[in-house]
Amino acid sequence: MKTLKYLFIAISISMTLSANAQWTQAINIPGHFVKSLVKCGDKYFAGTSTGILNIGRIYSSTDNGQNWYLVNTGYDFSGVFSMAVRGDQIFAGTYEDGLLRSTDAGLTWTIDNIGENGLGVFGVAAPGDSNVFIYVNIGFPHRLSVNNGQSFTSLPMINQLSMLQTYTYAPGKFIAGSRYGVAVSENNGADWVSGAGTGLPENPDHTRPVRAVKYFNNKIFAGCINSIYVSTDMGNTFAPTNFLLSNFEYFSSMISVGNKLFASLTVTSSSVNPSVIMTTNEGINWINYQETGFAGNSVYSLVASDDYLIAGTSSSGIWIRPLEKQDLNLTVAFEGFSSRDTIDVEIRESVSPYSIVETRKGMGGSGVSNLFGFTNSVNATPYYITVRHRNSITTWSRIPVAFENNFMSYDFTGSASQAFGNNLVNVNSLWSIYTGDVNRDDVVDLSDVALISNDAANYITGYAVTDLNLDGIVDLGDLIFGVNNSSKFISEIHP
Repeated sequence: MKTLKYLFIAISISMTLSANAQWTQAINIPGHFVKSLVKCGDKYFAGTSTGILNIGRIYSSTDNGQNWYLVNTGYDFSGVFSMAVRGDQIFAGTYEDGLLRSTDAGLTWTIDNIGENGLGVFGVAAPGDSNVFIYVNIGFPHRLSVNNGQSFTSLPMINQLSMLQTYTYAPGKFIAGSRYGVAVSENNGADWVSGAGTGLPENPDHTRPVRAVKYFNNKIFAGCINSIYVSTDMGNTFAPTNFLLSNFEYFSSMISVGNKLFASLTVTSSSVNPSVIMTTNEGINWINYQETGFAGNSVYSLVASDDYLIAGTSSSGIWIRPLEKQDLNLTVAFEGFSSRDTIDVEIRESVSPYSIVETRKGMGGSGVSNLFGFTNSVNATPYYITVRHRNSITTWSRIPVAFENNFMSYDFTGSASQAFGNNLVNVNSLWSIYTGDVNRDDVVDLSDVALISNDAANYITGYAVTDLNLDGIVDLGDLIFGVNNSSKFISEIHP
């Protein structure tokens, strides 16, 4: 069973895990389909739908997404499909009732079907000072307004520029994802040039759809069929990032916060895949940023407040979680096994009684670095780092260390002196955390040996705390570790 468990993790997640702060469901908003989230001034707006997109609602929050309230627009309209903001102007595209607009940050609204009944506005953006670009379901699909959405002109497009429905902005450029890669406009949507899209994966019909797009760190990131791809030449060539999940439907949105890039996925109701992922190194590693809440729900929209990441889901409304502001890149290894296992990482104050500032759970081991995000720590303040594992000795950093520019890297495996009191053992050239503290009393002694011996005599298998070498069975190999470390009086060493 345990072997299957680890195989499942390797195949279905295949990314660095970092179980950080918890998601909580926002208050006063029903479990609707939330397709769009935007920020306007100090308010946040959510465009929602019920049923099969036949009823739409706008909700607003003034407290970073924690509480939401129904906005009285004065209109009945179908589901909200897309939203965009420029200054105090808000544009909301509906499923079949045209464009809903506000010019005063959501206080009053007008709705316009642009002269065509049943008009669905499936994409809307507000490039430049007064342009509004929309993708619609009737007639010419791409239309442009140069007067803040009061009137629109149709834009005939060649096939290679079809379905410009997801948008991002770069200095002097307006970028859209399409069925054939990305397209770029240098005049706020009036004219477009399609990138070659070399390297993007193709469907059997030879399309290369981009369902989510973000300009980040001078690169274009595109959510495609099976991965997130990155281009450094404005969409002409792409290379895949290190995203290894499978069995999901598609990417739905991407946003950036500081050095973090977030992406959301649509998944099936029975999926165990995360619906939100994150990278701090431009896709070299992706982190499961969901872990708790809205299991089996797709996430269609993301927006960041000052303190929270806000996610709009397919059927359970809006969820929020604190944004980690400091990242710890941590490297550890374990004496008993060479693979990875769940650990708790603590940030502690640097003076007695060394109180815990924050704890994060994630994967660690094998000398591979893993990212842990913290919300309560601050830059330039020294902290001890402690690592706890279910059957290993709690190990402290040699000295207090500090975050700089919201980042810190710490490697326990480089030398014994990286741990307080040199409390590490060298295993296969990696300085590793001692094993054998089965009962978690901070010392390896005869009580731990007795527990291991009893489980070995009873042929215990699976993910057992007494399985020190993580091979799925408690036996003599585990007992030897316990006996050896007990005879050495191995224990936690702390300030």
